[in-house]
Amino acid sequence: MNTFQHRLYPWGVLILLVVTPLFGQTAVAVPSFSGTLETGWGWFYQSTDLAVTGPHFEGKLAGAIGSAESPSGQYSVAGRLSLDSAGATTFNLGEAWARGYLGPLDLSVGNQSVSWGVTDVFTPLDVVNPRDQSHPMDSLKLPVPLVRVALTGAGWSLDSVLVPAFAKSVLPETRWQTSPAFSPPNGITVVGRTLVDHIPSLTWDNLAWGGRLGVSFDVFQGLDLGLTVYQGRNPLPRPKVSLVATATQGQKTAQTTFDYDRFTLGGMDFVLAAEGLVLRAEAAGRVWRGADFANPASGDASAQGVASVEFTLPVIGVKALFEGVADWANTSAWEGTTRAKAVAVLSAVSDSRWSWKAIGAWDLEGAGMASPQVTYVIADGLSATAILFAFFGDSSVSWGAWYENSVAEATLKYAF
Repeated sequence: MNTFQHRLYPWGVLILLVVTPLFGQTAVAVPSFSGTLETGWGWFYQSTDLAVTGPHFEGKLAGAIGSAESPSGQYSVAGRLSLDSAGATTFNLGEAWARGYLGPLDLSVGNQSVSWGVTDVFTPLDVVNPRDQSHPMDSLKLPVPLVRVALTGAGWSLDSVLVPAFAKSVLPETRWQTSPAFSPPNGITVVGRTLVDHIPSLTWDNLAWGGRLGVSFDVFQGLDLGLTVYQGRNPLPRPKVSLVATATQGQKTAQTTFDYDRFTLGGMDFVLAAEGLVLRAEAAGRVWRGADFANPASGDASAQGVASVEFTLPVIGVKALFEGVADWANTSAWEGTTRAKAVAVLSAVSDSRWSWKAIGAWDLEGAGMASPQVTYVIADGLSATAILFAFFGDSSVSWGAWYENSVAEATLKYAF
């Protein structure tokens, strides 16, 4: 028998319903409805089990607020209905917001996704939304209730957000978790495990806020610069394992505590379009747990920088993207260690039915991932995709630890 679960933010829907009429007019334009129906299958390396995903149905209702000729705003409501292999039905609220046009200012309220990053694979400036990392190679943003104000001028824009409630990311499924097992001291027997999840409460101290200032220049085919500031909490937990005594001597319970650290981020980005070439870069630095910017303690500061180049290969028409990232974490004050990764993506549309993509990634410490992908359009709106994720290299390094999770996937998708 199917069960019904849901993960949505009721007060976010309430705000959407209350604010929509406040824009001055009701929605009179005929709304549009679109959606997708998708299901998939996967075969893991050295596993005889068939991993079935879906079916998933995603629907979206969107329309204008006010008259069709001169709308005063717009709205959008989306949701995702899923059926898993155990027979459980899950409904997740997607983007559900109302936006009002107030001259140069746009005000949006409701469940939203915010994209401040300009690079494609690694985006250190995309910090507003948590992610669903059930399948780490297909990480998706989770819309959250927020208030967004966008102000636009001649050659510049200011995008700011206020996020009232904390929302955490969905952690990877067990097979993707690579944390080492906890080993108790000699003479201690662990008789159980507990989890304490310190989810930040809805208080003034836990409000998240930030903004991005963008400026455009008439250089080559366009130059965009951006500055970002954000303060919030990490949607991924910092686990800490401790031993808790029981009534029996020598026996203890292993308690894992999840804390979601506060951080302050400052970053910048640029996009330069030249003849047949697009250069992108973004960098962000963070201090954690209210650390002193001038002299952070060990583990209280981190940074990430990304650079990419995108172009189309002449004659063969293949689109190429190369992206590199460097991650830095401090070990004392502003001294630290750096790790680097690189990604290459080649893609092309062969004809009206066939398209393909090839992804290669390499961690400079000795591990990598390769992913060929091909899509075939069966009929109007109906397509089939085949994907392979192959992991290799040092088993103690990132992708190499997922060697046995190498997987071939096939999906069937209908869009309307």
